[in-house]
Amino acid sequence: MNTKWCAMCEKELPLSEFYTHKDWGYQSRCKTCQASYRKQYNKTPQAKTSRRKTYEKLRDKGYFRDYNTRQYHDPIGHLKMVARLSIHKMKREGLIDQQPCLMCGKQYTEAHHPDYDQPLLIVWLCHSCHIDLHNNIKLKENG
Repeated sequence: MNTKWCAMCEKELPLSEFYTHKDWGYQSRCKTCQASYRKQYNKTPQAKTSRRKTYEKLRDKGYFRDYNTRQYHDPIGHLKMVARLSIHKMKREGLIDQQPCLMCGKQYTEAHHPDYDQPLLIVWLCHSCHIDLHNNIKLKENG
């Protein structure tokens, strides 16, 4: 069974059109319907309350304080932030285009910086290849 019925648009779609759910496998709405549902929900007062509670919970745990310390005061964290922001700005201005994954060819990719001292030198990798690359780097450093 490689198809599922969407509870919202009532169409039979392939499983790739549904987000996974940890308890029952796949969500009841397809990705398109889920996106429109979230867009409508985010405009409601309940969504605003939920976002505020999440923010307060993270603030109380010191998450933002630790994040800012890493990003602004740690030299390596600062280099990473500058590299990330420069790529976002160039993408927004249309100076660079997102490329397929260098390792597997998937379309949805992330920018990987081999060297943060050269923020414009990037390699386009999909999320899973990017994670694998960083895991291999950590293994080499620790091993």
